Amino acid sequence: MQEAYIKIMDVSVIFATHNREDVLEQVFAAWKKTDRVTKYEYEIICSDDDSTDHTIQIIQSVRELPVKLLQNKKGGAGKARNAALEIAAGKLIIFTGDDIFPGEDYINRHFENYLKYGDNVATLGRIDWHPDIKVNHLMRHITEIGCEQFGFIALPPYQMVDFRHFYTSNISVPAKLLHKQEYYFHTGFDKYGFEDIELGYRLQKAGMKIYYDPDILAHHYHVYDSVEKFCDRQINAGDQLVAFCKIHDDLADKCISDVENIRDIYFKYKKGQKLDSSFRGNFIQSSIRIGKSLTCLLEKKLMQKDHSFYRIICSFVYAALFRFYYTYGTVNRINREYGLCKGKSYVTDFTYRYMRMPYQEIYWNKGHGFTEQQARKWVYWDDSETSYRLDLQTGVKELWVAPLKGRCKVQIVSMGFILQDGSFEPAKISWHNACRMDNGKYDFSNTNDPCILVKELPSGCKSFQIQMKVKALKGDMGIYKMFRSAAARMFHRVECKVQNAKPLRITYAYGQRRTIQIGIGGSISSDQKEKLLRSYQEQVSILGEDVIISEIGHMKTGYTDYCYEPSKEPLDITQILQVAMVLLNYDIDYVLVSKSYIEYPQIACQNLADVVIYRSLLERNVDYKWIEAGCGKYMRLPAYKVETQSVLAHEIGITVQPTEKGFLGCHDVEYRISRRSFGQRNRQKPLIFVIPIFLAVGGIERNTIEVMRQMKDKYDFCMITIEYHTSRHGSLHYQLKGICNYIFDLREITEETHFLELFYELNQMFNPDLIWLCNNSPWFEQHTAQIQEIFSGVPIVAQDVYDTKAGWIEYYKNPQVRNFQRFIAITKLIRDTFISSYQIPEEKIDIIYPTVDDKQICTVKKSEISYEAVCEKYGLDKTKKHVSFLARLAEQKNPLRYCKLVKACLEHGMTGIQFIMVGDGPCKDKVDSFLEKNQMQDRIVRIPYVKNVPEFMRMLDALVITSDFEGMPIVCIEAMSMGVPIFSTDSGDTKRFIQKNRNGMIIKETESDYINFKTFMDNWEEYKKMQQFAQMTC
Repeated sequence: MQEAYIKIMDVSVIFATHNREDVLEQVFAAWKKTDRVTKYEYEIICSDDDSTDHTIQIIQSVRELPVKLLQNKKGGAGKARNAALEIAAGKLIIFTGDDIFPGEDYINRHFENYLKYGDNVATLGRIDWHPDIKVNHLMRHITEIGCEQFGFIALPPYQMVDFRHFYTSNISVPAKLLHKQEYYFHTGFDKYGFEDIELGYRLQKAGMKIYYDPDILAHHYHVYDSVEKFCDRQINAGDQLVAFCKIHDDLADKCISDVENIRDIYFKYKKGQKLDSSFRGNFIQSSIRIGKSLTCLLEKKLMQKDHSFYRIICSFVYAALFRFYYTYGTVNRINREYGLCKGKSYVTDFTYRYMRMPYQEIYWNKGHGFTEQQARKWVYWDDSETSYRLDLQTGVKELWVAPLKGRCKVQIVSMGFILQDGSFEPAKISWHNACRMDNGKYDFSNTNDPCILVKELPSGCKSFQIQMKVKALKGDMGIYKMFRSAAARMFHRVECKVQNAKPLRITYAYGQRRTIQIGIGGSISSDQKEKLLRSYQEQVSILGEDVIISEIGHMKTGYTDYCYEPSKEPLDITQILQVAMVLLNYDIDYVLVSKSYIEYPQIACQNLADVVIYRSLLERNVDYKWIEAGCGKYMRLPAYKVETQSVLAHEIGITVQPTEKGFLGCHDVEYRISRRSFGQRNRQKPLIFVIPIFLAVGGIERNTIEVMRQMKDKYDFCMITIEYHTSRHGSLHYQLKGICNYIFDLREITEETHFLELFYELNQMFNPDLIWLCNNSPWFEQHTAQIQEIFSGVPIVAQDVYDTKAGWIEYYKNPQVRNFQRFIAITKLIRDTFISSYQIPEEKIDIIYPTVDDKQICTVKKSEISYEAVCEKYGLDKTKKHVSFLARLAEQKNPLRYCKLVKACLEHGMTGIQFIMVGDGPCKDKVDSFLEKNQMQDRIVRIPYVKNVPEFMRMLDALVITSDFEGMPIVCIEAMSMGVPIFSTDSGDTKRFIQKNRNGMIIKETESDYINFKTFMDNWEEYKKMQQFAQMTC
């Protein structure tokens, strides 16, 4: 397209218009403000689509702007923009709208991004509602909650996004990219919806990347005051999706919608319909009309007075309506084109049924784990045979077939690979989690997340093909998952009130209480066995006479006998106590312990004999096949000693699969407590229950352990975790040795429904003097009243708030929480919020800043370890400055923001800095993906964990903190103690400390992170000079 220009200029701004006399004069007034500060040569091409009002006259009357008018016959926005592109002279094309008001720096910012990023990068700006518009909840929902119109709130700022966000209301595209296309906007779309995205898709396939810059702001002057109009818009969008998919037949895995899947299922649905209309479809239509009326009523109430409950209900209905109508539009277009059904009621019925069906999926892994972004989905309709084919991308290392997202039974008819020569090679199944498998038939009745894993892919394979029959088991088909999750969020606060209002009931098991005996044998030395017996006996004495530890050859009668025969590394005292509690309250044959938080079928241990406690009655053999015949429980219990070795269950002959609750070789077992007389602990020191929710590698947990370490001479501690933990979060259990003799991972012992019973027993066993709540969880919030009843008379000290705007500060609306005896605020801001917003008496609040190990810091400072030695220890370049991110890779810490900063620094030639990232966590896959996508794997030194942080900081030149919210990060205090300048977001009390000590810089959010960091590095020498003052303060 467009082979030559009459005159080359910097920018061409293009917008199509039709009958917009109501707003165009104000739009041009905004463009005049933009013109006054624009530094580059530009033109505005207004391409009119056969307006019949005064639109033409308004455009012709503009004198102070470089406006060109094109008058076209009626053909839609796509044709109008195409006409403008034919005469556009700019190196950069900015697409905008006739109701879009640009910001003053609008053209400058777009063009300067073009100069920075070149001819293959488009820039997407942000769009917000015009300030003169009174925004109703519908408008707020479609842009901020459901994002059905624009998804800016969900887009990662200052990074690349895909073609789905090619919004021609505020996007700039290098002209070279556009002119290489065979045609510009496709003119085959007869309704609004996909001409923008279709062009974006072609450009992306041609090499275009889209950079989202939220600083380029424009305002949209468009009022949506009718839910009916937006529902019609969604129908049109779904309709045009079918047209889009006809143009491009390679969209199946592009996360839009699988039209082919809808069409195939609709054929099946049609065969079963004999009547002229659907009763259920008519009923759903009536229900939808009621829903629309409800939103109109709620909108009127919200205009009178804002109320969060009305907003939640309104968005709940909007989300369901708009998703329904989008799918309805797709189904209706298919129905119309193929002449499959007669009436609207059938289309409605099918749409409803389609939306509530579960998915079948195939995931592929390129070396960074399985994610929802790398998956192909199909809706499951019935148990007839289905066949799917997945074209394989380069670099795929393994495949995960999920026959259904729920319990099911599967028959694999055929599964394998199509090779380049067209031949078929059967797939080799590496692992599955079915409870039974026989001759291609898999029984997944034990899990809601079925998995068939294929790790060996033949060379030269181009696609993967599977034929199977799937039968969903009852309970998986009746609930529409979106409604369920939305309802869960909406009624969370109500649930808290309901649960807290319930009376505490502890139900004891009928009959005689269960008593157990664990006999210790194995190949360990006699001295080691004797020490083990003494330590175990002392530890389990807290359980009273119902649990005894004996030598395996001298076991007493009258107990349920279990054997434990370790050979290398026996369980420590915290692990054996938790195993004993499980055996005491569950009637099972064995416990299989993993010494870390890795998931089954991995078992963290050096030898399986070290982690199996089994009933003596079991008939055993050498290769652990006897486990198949018993009923057991898998427990993940990290030890005082970090276990780095592991075994795979199926590699040692254990093929049994776990249930959701961790039971092996059986259905779930009933948890039963009995009336017991527990033992008495040594009460020389007061005992504190410490509840950090989970014991991950993070600032909260490090602070908790440091406080315990400094108070261990005065107090005993019992550590209790509540939330389910993963290995990705790391574990600090090993740091509790010598500090805490009692650890209980409640999620490994039993499920949430029995937590109150477990807390009741723990209170009976230990009779604590204080409860220290270091963090919080939804379960604890919902059961605060019952916890207070269980521990009546025991003071509760809450230290669970780490920010004044986000997190558990919301939990303080619960009146039971405000009844805690004392509160710890880790910053002055939190203290002030407690007093002003939650009316907590000042005398009940203590300000206690996070602690650090000052002895460790002093030891490092006095040590003779050199800068070079530290660099060598961590494999760092001694000739460069070292800048590091040091935090758990969690959403709150925003590690991707650090990665984007590093990317910008590298693009601007900052070669004298070696960037480091220390940490692990749930965002690791996102970080890995970002680094791989941007070819930065060797540009950031990755260190999963640093044990001695002060020593690490000995060679550090700057610490970067990118957290979205914080209290007072421990790593910040450590950096100040070690004289390391800090570059940080304005989160928590970090700003106050940095400004007071002048040893760093707070990021200005009005400027890019790169500009901020450049300023920081320019002033680095000054910050470094302040190290002595900062060290003295710390």
